Amino acid sequence: MPRIVHTSLGRGVRVTINLIELEKMLGDRTEEIATQLVEKISERCFRKYGFTPYVEEKLTSISIYNSKVTSVFYGFIEREVEEIESNLFSKLGFVIHAVSIIKSKNKIPSLKIALYRLKEKISRGDLYKKTALASRSIRKVSGFDVAPYRGGVVALILTEDIEVEDTFKIDAEWGSLTFEREGTKELALREMRDREFLKKVLNEKAREKLRKKGFLIDGLQAFFAYSSIASKPVIVRRGMRFQSLVWRNGYVGYALSPALSVEARHSLAEDPSQAVIGCRVRRMSDGISGFLREVGDVCVFYSRGLELKAELEDLVRIYEMKDLEELGLVNEVLRISKEMQSSWSPIVNIFLDAISGIVVGGEEIFFENEFFRLEV
Repeated sequence: MPRIVHTSLGRGVRVTINLIELEKMLGDRTEEIATQLVEKISERCFRKYGFTPYVEEKLTSISIYNSKVTSVFYGFIEREVEEIESNLFSKLGFVIHAVSIIKSKNKIPSLKIALYRLKEKISRGDLYKKTALASRSIRKVSGFDVAPYRGGVVALILTEDIEVEDTFKIDAEWGSLTFEREGTKELALREMRDREFLKKVLNEKAREKLRKKGFLIDGLQAFFAYSSIASKPVIVRRGMRFQSLVWRNGYVGYALSPALSVEARHSLAEDPSQAVIGCRVRRMSDGISGFLREVGDVCVFYSRGLELKAELEDLVRIYEMKDLEELGLVNEVLRISKEMQSSWSPIVNIFLDAISGIVVGGEEIFFENEFFRLEV
């Protein structure tokens, strides 16, 4: 849940009001409520403890601070802030976020999985990362439903028509690994590890389905290929965050929430000034995003702990809120965000249409046409 007010400790204590999040909630009432918050924070977090509050206003935030406040008071002030924020939400009847839940009509069938253990010894720091990479490689080559089961172990869903190998060997730029079969087991959804394995399988199936529908896939986010605004120096992509759900009783589903991506209209090759070390970039050939680390004919960027490469013409910059402030586009992007949330149902229906036909363990999973919203 995004915070409207947060506390930080540096040279004294600083309490900051996030005007972007406040404006998303309140619209035209933002200035009125922000003024009330400043007064309450000044009184309860500073004057109450004998300190004079100083106010600093910026385009996207308001900070109340005093450099003489010591760490002794930090915990007390943090509790005051949490109570002020909680009371605000309660009085206004606002919910910061709502997640749409889609549930299956039928249960997952009884499944058996084959477990494969990594033969080579690798460092614990690389174990989970390379297990995930290996499962992806095995899935791509074999076409089987494969996902990490735990560090150094991948699992494969067995069906009657599958004849599995005793060994999988992977040779990739990140290393050569061998996974040897160590046995089979019934998938037990009462066990968290088994549920997590199935969730990974379902996430990958959603990614595949959405990609075929033309979505740009970035981890557990999917964005429309087109921009919501024209004739601007940026592309604003509407989209969704998705996460699979697995219940102990065998039903499965997905949780969906709105997502927005604001990117440069031109690639780093077309506009080299955008190639700033440390900025977020997207590789357009597959949608993956990360942070730029090296610039050249072939660039290096890091994504979820992995070092990836791309040519300049395949990378575009992803803008943060501070970048949008400089471009004067904050209000327009916020308007698009609000419009997307008010017309959210059609996007959920697009997701439902995309994932139709998902098959797990040889059986198709059907989803309810209706969804419900879970307020968090």
